[in-house]
Amino acid sequence: MNEESIYTVEEIAQELRTSVDIIYRRIKEGKLEAIEVGPRTYRIRESAYKKFVDSHTVGKERRHSTQG
Repeated sequence: MNEESIYTVEEIAQELRTSVDIIYRRIKEGKLEAIEVGPRTYRIRESAYKKFVDSHTVGKERRHSTQG
């Protein structure tokens, strides 16, 4: 079995310095992949968290890729 870290919504919110409501919204919108383990209870794989952060990072490389 893969030993990838798993995080709670609260841990992700704390890491990103945002509210849990924002994280729940991103999950509902399909922008942050999560595992539903109960009603309004989710876990986020480390790879899904990294993918989310990478896709929302604004910087030099991203600007170059969008310019013609």
